[in-house]
Formats: sequence, structure tokens, C-alpha cells
Amino acid sequence: MWFGWLESYPEKGPEATSDVVCKRLHPDYISRGMRRDPPERELGDGYKYVSLGCTFAGGIVMFMAGGWALDRWLRLTPLFTLVGTLLGAVLAFLHVYWRLTADAEREKRGRR
Repeated sequence: MWFGWLESYPEKGPEATSDVVCKRLHPDYISRGMRRDPPERELGDGYKYVSLGCTFAGGIVMFMAGGWALDRWLRLTPLFTLVGTLLGAVLAFLHVYWRLTADAEREKRGRR
């Protein structure tokens, strides 16, 4: 049985069994082949992804606002607002995609 090690120490009580469980399921045991990043790096990665999300949203809003201003100036309401929104979404997505692929390539080169 796969969980046979859980019943390893029944005579010593539940505390001994929980020690066995903790030793067996400790993060170093589960992720033996993976490298551990320091907490500072994880926090930096989190901010990087928040920044990319803000960049994506900001790109859409900026192009939409530009289209809205052009519509007001040329009196062609909703044409350039829609075009600006779609153009902003496509360009913002491409920017985020290129940044993520460049980071992945840099990470891959760093592991070799």
C-alpha cells in the first residue's frame, strides 16, 4: 500500500505519525530536483507580473483615450474609439508576450 508509511509508528501515538508525515512531505522531499528561489526573488517576480498587468491595461486605456479624442475632434464617434481600443489591446498583448518570452529565454540561458 502506498500510504503504508503512515502506519509506521502506531504504538507511539499520533505525534510520531505526524513526525513521519512531516518528514515525508517536507518541501525539500517533494521538490527534490527543483531549485529553491530566495523569497526576495519571488517577491520581485510578483511585482514584475503586476507591472505587466498594469502595462497591458494602460496600453488599452491610452489607445482608447487617443481614439476617443480623435473621434471628438473629427466628430466620428465611436469609430476611432473602437479602433484605438482594439489596436491598444493587440499592441499591449504583443508587448507583454514579447517581455515574457524574453524573460523565459533569459531564464533558460541562466540555468545552463
